[in-house]
Amino acid sequence: MIIHFEGKRVQGAALPLTSDSVQFGRGVFESFASLKDGRVFLLERHLERLIAGLETTRIPRRPGRVQLRGWLADLLAEAPEGPQRLKIMAFAEGVWLSATPLEPDLTGAWLLLSHLGNRSLSGIKATAYLESLLAWENVREKGGNEALLCNHHGIIYEGSRTNFFWILNGKIWTKEEGVLPGTVRGFLLEDAPTGIHLGTLKLRELGGLEGAFVTNSVLGIKEVNQIDQIKIPKNSLVSELQSWFDQQRQKLAQKP
Repeated sequence: MIIHFEGKRVQGAALPLTSDSVQFGRGVFESFASLKDGRVFLLERHLERLIAGLETTRIPRRPGRVQLRGWLADLLAEAPEGPQRLKIMAFAEGVWLSATPLEPDLTGAWLLLSHLGNRSLSGIKATAYLESLLAWENVREKGGNEALLCNHHGIIYEGSRTNFFWILNGKIWTKEEGVLPGTVRGFLLEDAPTGIHLGTLKLRELGGLEGAFVTNSVLGIKEVNQIDQIKIPKNSLVSELQSWFDQQRQKLAQKP
């Protein structure tokens, strides 16, 4: 792993115990992947969400897009060849960036396990991420790939690290409110040739699904083949959307 602090390489990161970043998780982050040539897909959306998160969490240190792009370019210049998992973490004390070689995803379709709970700050990627982390760890211990967050009424929101989509009546749907405004989710809502509809899904309705998938900026689009004990059928809409998305990622990715 390579770590930079605002454009300069460092060995690690340290925050004072009295910091709000430590005591209350006051901080925001973005995680995404670079392609093997160092280009990044939907970078502007990530930076926009990061800056909005800084405002929401009232962090006074707010670098602009140009500065963030420069720091990211400096980081990638030192990273080894090949795709990288990139992270930007912003606190009142400053901005850290990291790059880790991205291993290829060799998993097949995913198993999701439902988990009672949802993000406390669904509109931003806050570093106060413990609830989602515990949900993910709990599901991984049970052999699942991702936690599917839902409330006491059985309404499904999203994954602990992903946005969730389902196929019903030949259409693709996703939750409208109370979920992280994922960059891939936003891109699909605006540009997907299949169209994406907004709606609500409950756990008791899973048996009627015609397909499902999850998204994030590292995975892209990942098909789901089982939720709890319910098998989810494969659907050609997912593979068609995956193919289109991969083409768009190669076409639209840009250097920082």
